[in-house]
Amino acid sequence: MADFAVKLEAEPSQDNPLFVSDDEDHAPRSPSPFVTTSLRHSVSPSPVPSYSGEIPNHDTPTWQTCSNLDMLAQIEIKEDAVRNGINGLKNIEAALRQHAGEVWSSSKWLERIETIRAAKKECRVLIGFLGVTGAGKSTLINSVLGYEDLLPADDERACTAVICEISWNYRTDPAAAFVAIIDHINEQDWEFELRRLYRDIADKVSNKDGDGEELDLERDERIRSAFGKVNNVQNILDQSKTIKADNILGFADAIKPYIDSNNSKEEGSTSAFAQWPLVKLVRLQIKAEVLQTGIVLVDLPGSMDTNAARGAVAATYTKNLTVSCVVSPISRAASDKPAQDLLGSITKRYLQLEDHFTSDHLCFIVTKIDTSLSVNRYIKTHPEVGKGLEKVYDKEARTQESLAYMQLQDEMRQLEAFIKNDKSKRKRDTDESPTSSAQALGYKRNKINYLHIQKQALDTQNAINAEESWLGRANQKMNELKDAEWCNDSKKMHACIQSRNAVSTTALRDDFETVRRQMGEKKATKPLQVFCISPVAYFSLQTGQRPQGFFRKSDTGIPALRKWLVDATLGNRSRNADSFLADIESLETTLRLWAADTKFEYKLPVAKKDEIENAFDEEVDILCKKLQDLNKRTADQIEKHFENGIFKHMPLTEKKGVEKGEVVVRSWAQQPMVWGTHRACNRNNGDWKSHKGTMHHWNDDLAGLYFDDYMIKNWRKSVHQALPEYHQKYKSSVGVILGNFVDSVVTQATAICPQVAEPLGLWKQSVIKGAKPLEDNAEEIFENKIKVTARKAHQLIVPKIRETWLPIYVQCGDASGKGHFKRNIETHVDFIQKHGRRMYKKCSKEVRGAFQTLGKTLPVEFSQSTDTATARIEEEFSMMMENHTIKDATSAGGQGGVCPSKVKLHDALKLIFADLHAAWGAEIAEPVEEEEEEPEDEEIDISEFKAEEGLDEADFVISDISDNDDAKDADYIPGV
Repeated sequence: MADFAVKLEAEPSQDNPLFVSDDEDHAPRSPSPFVTTSLRHSVSPSPVPSYSGEIPNHDTPTWQTCSNLDMLAQIEIKEDAVRNGINGLKNIEAALRQHAGEVWSSSKWLERIETIRAAKKECRVLIGFLGVTGAGKSTLINSVLGYEDLLPADDERACTAVICEISWNYRTDPAAAFVAIIDHINEQDWEFELRRLYRDIADKVSNKDGDGEELDLERDERIRSAFGKVNNVQNILDQSKTIKADNILGFADAIKPYIDSNNSKEEGSTSAFAQWPLVKLVRLQIKAEVLQTGIVLVDLPGSMDTNAARGAVAATYTKNLTVSCVVSPISRAASDKPAQDLLGSITKRYLQLEDHFTSDHLCFIVTKIDTSLSVNRYIKTHPEVGKGLEKVYDKEARTQESLAYMQLQDEMRQLEAFIKNDKSKRKRDTDESPTSSAQALGYKRNKINYLHIQKQALDTQNAINAEESWLGRANQKMNELKDAEWCNDSKKMHACIQSRNAVSTTALRDDFETVRRQMGEKKATKPLQVFCISPVAYFSLQTGQRPQGFFRKSDTGIPALRKWLVDATLGNRSRNADSFLADIESLETTLRLWAADTKFEYKLPVAKKDEIENAFDEEVDILCKKLQDLNKRTADQIEKHFENGIFKHMPLTEKKGVEKGEVVVRSWAQQPMVWGTHRACNRNNGDWKSHKGTMHHWNDDLAGLYFDDYMIKNWRKSVHQALPEYHQKYKSSVGVILGNFVDSVVTQATAICPQVAEPLGLWKQSVIKGAKPLEDNAEEIFENKIKVTARKAHQLIVPKIRETWLPIYVQCGDASGKGHFKRNIETHVDFIQKHGRRMYKKCSKEVRGAFQTLGKTLPVEFSQSTDTATARIEEEFSMMMENHTIKDATSAGGQGGVCPSKVKLHDALKLIFADLHAAWGAEIAEPVEEEEEEPEDEEIDISEFKAEEGLDEADFVISDISDNDDAKDADYIPGV
């Protein structure tokens, strides 16, 4: 079993995976502390126990040597190592607690284990499904999850009325396999909703302007569904309700009233009361395999919700998505500008600002690919599809020919049976006629007749068996031929579906690249992901049915979509696993260093200890000073970077926005805009969805003038392109500073006392491995803190514009009487002319303020990170020195100065880490993917029926039947 320890390096590592520096201007590191010829002292003041027995001989963990595998395989290996690490932590904790009474210093290690557990991150990747009403988002999500009836879906109308978040269910209780948490709107939201509704209804009833008001279909639906059907909402508002179930059908029925915009009865209720108008958010937790990877699916309603609370939740989700899936029926996926039309200007602008307009963060999903498709017409208008079906057509002709032959054989067989039956009947009539000779035959003739009849019966039975066998085989071949005919039709349908999918995919990708070129970007290294799917066909195949045009589940597009969604989690999962495993390795190194000191014997003289510690303190002061300077310098550089990259472009952006503002404001009143819709937009503070489905976002229109292509280009360059360079430079600098510090400490300490070289080497390894949290903190600052600030900054623009326009919206929303529409238009134009520049200056001030606040907090953020790291370095060095300093023997030491409890703890930890490394070194079996079988395409052989003896076309002629013969049959009438 592998010993528990860490290999020592002969030279300082130049391949440190945590901090890699490519700065040639930095001073070279000091020589290795392990080269004894460079030591000034050669005589130890006391014997020092050797650590050679502590050095492990285990192999490198599999999770560190699997880079040659594909990303998913690497993640699975790392996550398996994480699970082993979690079990190892439990065992370490148990061992420490067992000896905590005798080994008092165990408590700090228990605290460190808790810190490691708390720092462990779980993957959470938000994936949102955006799209127009009726695009099939809910059905799509059901197919991704593998539950056909989870979310309510309707082919005729939109069903999902609230935002649904769907994540993995960690509960182990079988009765809670499916969980829903329903969050209701609060009292303030409800009051605001009621006041607005009452106002709209009052205006509609009074009809002060003598014309119809703009219809609010969503408002009317809320009124019909809930208003007036519940007398008391006090026990509903601002409350959360949890629903648990052990089966999908019962669960789906229970959550339907909170999601479905149809009127649905709540469980236990006697009236049709849909709760969705009072619901803000529904969070579902289920056990779907795809969610176990950390994926969180978000179903966003297709129409803009005029409910303020739900609208705010939807906006929050939309702006925090890692991946945006734009869903569209195939009828809309091949327009002139499909990508831009489906995204919309607002979403497109947001994705550009977040650097998410890439194939890693955006995909298009085309639904209903098997609907509205006439195969014959499509092939006629797409000759290239027909050319690719030549083999299918050839087989179709052969199949139809064989099928026609078998049908003819069946008809001839039936005719033969009819003729034989007819002649047999006439023969029986003749034989049964009484004659005197037949009556005189006697006993012997009767016996002969009996034997003859018995033989006839046997022959008849054999003939029946042969006929049944022929019919069975013939029916089987007929069914095979009919199935082949269906397969041929299905292949033609499949070819048409694939062709139409390719057309839609090409159109979306071309438009995507067009937008990227407009952004000044090069062609994407990876093509835009487009998934053409059919959830209906997927579920049909899953239940053993055969939908036409689909032979395998992969033909439906669902498996490929699932895989891509899972791949979106790999980067996050890899970082989380690496960070946790680095913490475990660091804990191993420091624990070994601590636990190895099992004797209270003569070691390092106190004078030497003080000398080493003084040298160490001086180096720590230098380290802290260098890190402080680096932190301040980096914060100043970032602040100046945003000043030059964003702020200096603001005056030009403000000017251009004002110049175009009047045109945009006037467009708000252009046809087909009517006065009722214009007033509805004002009353809803610039956001409205008309009864015809037209979306109006006035505030976003004005924000788009501020974030034009010019500003977006500079924003992306500053936040997403240049900032990573500062991150890498900071990481490199920290690595060099930390490496030089460690080398200097080791060099000075070994010069004072050469015999501490070995434990110092272990301390050095602990410092290097323990630096991973420092890197993680730096990444948190650059990738999250700074970028989150940038995200919040650009999201301040629309609220500031809305706030600036609020008095105008109120004024125009209250206006009535003859000519008020024209007056409102003039009011809008006058406001943008006089106050447009001031409005955009306020926007700039908001953005600048967000970044300036960041600039003040960055030095603190950096300092907190480096201070924590240096504190741990000092603590571990102090522990090492205590372990190797002369102490008086105590009663706890037992015979020979040995501490029995610490010896036992040392042995237990050694065994635990040996087991952990054995688990880390185990080979991981590669998962075997089940391949779907290709549909068989074999010729159907009917030669046995053509060569079979019996009735054949050459043996049977119509002339065998005569009117004279058939006239003996009383039921036959010649000529009829």
